[in-house]
Amino acid sequence: LVRDVVNANPTNAKKILGTTLYNEVMNSATNWNTRILTQAEGDKVSKLLDTQEGHDAEDALAKKDVLGYVKHGQSMGITDPVALVYFADTENQCGAGGSARIAKAAAVLAGNSFSDITVDILHKAALEDGAAGKYPVRRSKAYNSCLLIPWGPVTLNYDYEVWDVKGSWTL
Repeated sequence: LVRDVVNANPTNAKKILGTTLYNEVMNSATNWNTRILTQAEGDKVSKLLDTQEGHDAEDALAKKDVLGYVKHGQSMGITDPVALVYFADTENQCGAGGSARIAKAAAVLAGNSFSDITVDILHKAALEDGAAGKYPVRRSKAYNSCLLIPWGPVTLNYDYEVWDVKGSWTL
């Protein structure tokens, strides 16, 4: 993510990060999964992420992640778009293994049918799940938000557009 932000505006990034950190981001083989930033480095990276380029890169990454979550739900056979929204939140919270576990439990509740999973059934399965069920406030907030989606009980077996405040993207 940081490298994407730097690539979007190298001049500004170098000014914010300084030469040493900039070069490390762009040229070093540092393992960023284990790299611990100093307080000063963390402040610089935070400032970089708070630029327009940072916000754009974070939005693009979030969109990519959410699309991946939804496509995972679709690949399991979930077709109700509101249920897919809820599924995406479970995957964001519990990972692919957790969301799959919840969807399998929901399919059992839906008569052994992934295509009959609704947001109500998925929510029930999530609350009964050993991991997701530990967070009933989050689960309920996601569920209540899904109930506000005005799509109705429709089943979609094709690509469709999703709109957000910045435009549309194909799902």
